[in-house]
Amino acid sequence: MKTSHDVLDVLYPVINVSTVTGTLNGKVYRNARPQNSKLRDVVLVPLTIRNNPNEDTKESTVQPGTVVVNCYAPNLNTGEPDVANLDTMSAAVITTIEAYNNASTYYVFDIISENTMNDQENPDLSYSSLRINYFFE
Repeated sequence: MKTSHDVLDVLYPVINVSTVTGTLNGKVYRNARPQNSKLRDVVLVPLTIRNNPNEDTKESTVQPGTVVVNCYAPNLNTGEPDVANLDTMSAAVITTIEAYNNASTYYVFDIISENTMNDQENPDLSYSSLRINYFFE
């Protein structure tokens, strides 16, 4: 069985590349970002990972899970989300994941939704949240 840490070990280097980091003035983080950061950061947060043993052989089959990729940016002076930067960061993440999927057969990352939200802990920030299902054998 793989753990959420194993998934981050695969996804982090996929996303922590110049095509994504070039859209940031911060960093790509695992699990959480520094408190009170006002930078454009990306955070990878694993939600669930399920173990689906094959009942006949007790061997693992395809193991699914979910990870959220949040792209943070400071709001504009008007208090509105900086949609231009959020879209640029999200597009870079999406393009990078799609390229990885085209080159890999072991892990599959399926982007299932995107939403822009205000950061409840820091009202001066908003983030684009990408929900990604993953599958591996």
